[in-house]
Amino acid sequence: MEIRVKEAEPHLRRTVALLYPAQPRDRAAWLCDLAMARVGAGAVDEGCRTANEAASVIRRLDSAHDRRLLADFRRAAAPYASSTAVREFDAKHHDLISSLRVTTGELKVNPNDQWG
Repeated sequence: MEIRVKEAEPHLRRTVALLYPAQPRDRAAWLCDLAMARVGAGAVDEGCRTANEAASVIRRLDSAHDRRLLADFRRAAAPYASSTAVREFDAKHHDLISSLRVTTGELKVNPNDQWG
């Protein structure tokens, strides 16, 4: 299956814009999808801005499921790990993803590698 990231981005953006504000879990999930689509399209700064917004929602939800979505974004952003936007995202939100690793034990972490 071919994923057409550039075509998905405007649809995801519209979905996020139309979400009912009282649905933070849905908003977090769609924001993570939008962030991954933006990074997949090469718009790393925009993707990280969107992931930062998702992380703010996810902090309030305190849900391992939603932290996994953020970890999915971070894996998608891995090729751009040296960019300023990704490094800033890492510095600000590393605790959300590392807490997932500790609480669920589902991600294997090399102690010398921040993201496993």
